[in-house]
Amino acid sequence: MRILFYIILLLPLLINSFNILSQRDLLLVENFFASELNDYKMLDSIGDIYLKNVLKKIAINEFLKRKEFEKIVDIEFELKETYLNILLKNQTDTTILNYFNARGIKIQNYTLDLKYALTDKKNIKSFVLKYPMDKISIKFFKENPSLFDFNDSILIFKKNFLSENFFDLVDTLRISTLENFFVIFKKDDTLEIKKVINSNFDLFDRIESKSFKIKYSKFLNEQNLKGNYIYFLGRYYEKNREYKKALELYRKVKDDEAILRIIAILRNENVVGIYDSIIRNYNGNDLNFLYHKAKYLYNVDKKISDSIFEIVSKNFPFSLYSVRSFIHLNKKIEFLDVKYSKDSLLLKLFQLFAENGYSNFFKDYLNELYKANTVDRDYLIYLFDKFGFYNYSIYYSENMIKSGKNYKKYLKFLFPTPYLDIFKKIGKEEDMDYSLLLALAREESSFSKDAISSASAKGIMQLMDFVYDSFYKDKDYFNEEKNIRVGAKHLKSYLKEFPDSPVEAIMAYNGGVNTVKRWKRKYSDWELFIESIPYLETKNFVKKVLRSYYFYKFVLKVS
Repeated sequence: MRILFYIILLLPLLINSFNILSQRDLLLVENFFASELNDYKMLDSIGDIYLKNVLKKIAINEFLKRKEFEKIVDIEFELKETYLNILLKNQTDTTILNYFNARGIKIQNYTLDLKYALTDKKNIKSFVLKYPMDKISIKFFKENPSLFDFNDSILIFKKNFLSENFFDLVDTLRISTLENFFVIFKKDDTLEIKKVINSNFDLFDRIESKSFKIKYSKFLNEQNLKGNYIYFLGRYYEKNREYKKALELYRKVKDDEAILRIIAILRNENVVGIYDSIIRNYNGNDLNFLYHKAKYLYNVDKKISDSIFEIVSKNFPFSLYSVRSFIHLNKKIEFLDVKYSKDSLLLKLFQLFAENGYSNFFKDYLNELYKANTVDRDYLIYLFDKFGFYNYSIYYSENMIKSGKNYKKYLKFLFPTPYLDIFKKIGKEEDMDYSLLLALAREESSFSKDAISSASAKGIMQLMDFVYDSFYKDKDYFNEEKNIRVGAKHLKSYLKEFPDSPVEAIMAYNGGVNTVKRWKRKYSDWELFIESIPYLETKNFVKKVLRSYYFYKFVLKVS
């Protein structure tokens, strides 16, 4: 593939002006914060309903912390009960919960649900079905079998199938046919599973474990082996390196992604004949497959090859291959730079929120305006970007382009460059292409300096504590420059581990070195190697980072 430079055209500037906020509303907000939220009754005088609602949420949140519950009761707010239920979801102090319930604000959470189940048997079933994996639910289920019908029991067993609580659920003294079926699978008893799987296919189908369905789909008879189970059987053969059998099944269900993965594996293993035959003759519609077909045909029939690249490029700028196709075809990138006049009132409002520690509530305010569609959405995307809420500006820009809007208006919001001076500085210090660092930050956190993942990775570069602690001892995980620097050093260590393959370094950043070493790259085509990765999450992450890298480096040309 050749990388061609191309012209970036800047279309005539358009200047728009919008007035979201009134001077009167701004004054009321100033007074509200100046009163330390105590003058909350003034909020009803605010004209902007979305601003009013966000400020009432701030008041409720703060009064809950202060234990000024009477003020919460006094606030007139249509969404008060819903919002309080969110805030009190994990509250265990029944005094607080009962306080609001006694005043007509119905709070429902685990603590109260358990209390009602313990005091009235009629509430046991609803508790168990609401919290099926809870140890107390399992106790209730075993002690009150008459309360639960067959479908209730299936629900409870399948929810607990992969949990450590499963065998606590089984009553060994009076084990039922249903329990026995799940026990056989839980014990991974292959001989027994083979006997019962087809006669109990409906139960097997309800097991929420893809790995079990892949493992045991080989025992399904012709009547049951259909739909997703053909794919699962393909995954079974693939896992056991019986690639030709897997390929046959994937072709039967026309799964282009799986077909491409198998032929990529075969090509990496130097099984050229099957790869050539499929890539040449299979009529896949998946854009990933088409891209590799275009690459294959490039030296055979350039005209047909370029016509396929043209199809793939229509998805620009959403995928790695669309950006690569765009570059290959030497297309011109055009940016439509729409300018907006400065809104001093809105800027002052943001400053008020930020100074008082409520920046995220300001983001919620803009988001409510966006969802209500009462203000020009392009302007709101601009504001999300301007105030540093890049995850929203990126997300809504993607939605706009996918809905058919001109991508030229959204490219700078879709690929922002915050902290650029820091990225440049650290890139120079570490002798790294800072376009790659920008791409990694975009995909890891959307440049959110306060981001925390479900796995507790933190900051712009989504670092685990032990990674950060290996470079700094100050626990300052969310410091922008330190977080980016550690992320750069961390990635650099993987680039040293895989000096000939940045792709594998990115894979290691996401999935760890040992994961990457399971797939040895033997074939020089790194894009085809990516397709051979069996883990969809890792594959998609690598593609997204590389997509953003190519965009930052060869479209925006930031480095």
